[in-house]
Amino acid sequence: DSDDPDFIGGSALATLVHAIEAAQLAHNVVALRGRVFVFVRLAHMERSASFPRLKLGSSEMAGCFHCQAADELEQASSPGAIAAALESVSAPHDEVWSMLLQTMETLKAAFLG
Repeated sequence: DSDDPDFIGGSALATLVHAIEAAQLAHNVVALRGRVFVFVRLAHMERSASFPRLKLGSSEMAGCFHCQAADELEQASSPGAIAAALESVSAPHDEVWSMLLQTMETLKAAFLG
């Protein structure tokens, strides 16, 4: 049923993921407590120079860094280190925002005519 919020939400996510992939960007999706978060990153960037051993994906986007050594844990606990690492692999904010707005316009036309 196209009036079902789950159907609309699923359509929005699928449309957004399609736009991300068409722009040749990478993504990770996390669902937490009924909310869906999409992390859009540069296709060639899965690792930050500041954490070269760590792949930055869904877990890290959700705030769970899998540090593999004491020095990584110490570095990750430094103020701003995690945010900077995620920022360094993220797609440009204006490009992502533009994709999100276009997705909303596409869905608006599809569901509201």
